[in-house]
Amino acid sequence: MNPGILKIPVHLSHQQAILLFINLISMTPGTFTMDLSADKKYIFVHALILSNEEKIRREIGKLENKILELFD
Repeated sequence: MNPGILKIPVHLSHQQAILLFINLISMTPGTFTMDLSADKKYIFVHALILSNEEKIRREIGKLENKILELFD
């Protein structure tokens, strides 16, 4: 294992969309959302296996894009 923490930018504006995003990340195996910045522009995600950081960022980005389609 190679655990680590990622700082992920958030492009969602609706509070419900951000909550859904955080919960879906935490339900993804091997990841857990640790915190949301006070300005709601970043989330901090703990990844259990951080061997391919770009892949994790892409997958989280895809998830956020699907939520953007629902709310915006």
